[in-house]
Amino acid sequence: MTTNVRTGLADLRKELESPKPDLERCKKLLVQLKIALTQLAGLQPAAELTADAVSELELARDVYETAVHLSILDEDIPSFERHVSLVKTYYFDYASVLRPSPRAGHLLGLNLMRLIAQNRIAEFHTELELVPTELRTDSHVAYALRLEQQLTDGAYATILSNAAVVPDASFRFFMDTLCVTARKETADCAERAYEVLDKATLVRLLALKDPEEVDTLAMERGWVVSGDTVRFGGDDAGEAAVDLELSMDLIKRNMEYAKELERIV
Repeated sequence: MTTNVRTGLADLRKELESPKPDLERCKKLLVQLKIALTQLAGLQPAAELTADAVSELELARDVYETAVHLSILDEDIPSFERHVSLVKTYYFDYASVLRPSPRAGHLLGLNLMRLIAQNRIAEFHTELELVPTELRTDSHVAYALRLEQQLTDGAYATILSNAAVVPDASFRFFMDTLCVTARKETADCAERAYEVLDKATLVRLLALKDPEEVDTLAMERGWVVSGDTVRFGGDDAGEAAVDLELSMDLIKRNMEYAKELERIV
């Protein structure tokens, strides 16, 4: 049975590494592998940790690590979360039994990257506590740590400008999600800081491909485009100015009223 699992895993990896992997076939192969794993003696409840059992535990870990890779290619976040949870069991619960996985830093870094992209920063730090000290210098984990720091510092422009530089292609899926967040935050800041900007500046600030993407963003956010310039606020800008004027007038009246009361008392 172990031989069948190894053969099936090799077949699955070969398909995943092909230029155009057949994801449906990969998912069927993975189901077959999971069924086969349930029949391995070393994975049964209360099984003794013999040499064969340890070998089978490492094999199961390899299967679930490959399943994480498949989840990324399929852009299936729930599947990614499930399989990362399974992989962590082998990384942490059997840390004293199994040999360290050469893919541990990669997958733990990917999981940290997922939490950053989903803006789940508190959970990011909880997961980081589980990462062994020796893995924190791994390029994949270090990349996630650096991004989290940039996000905390509000360095959205830095995140966007370096978006193409990832430690592995598997990070691009979560990086694209993070870029959406960073682009939104940068656009919010631009609206608060400026009344008008030219398209070329916005293309650079938001790391867009061309001025046409500025037009699309302007429609989504209610910006007014005039030639090569963009005015923020759209039709609501005048109303906002009126609201501000009324607010300031109300504050002034209240201050005068307070002074008058103080004088009377």
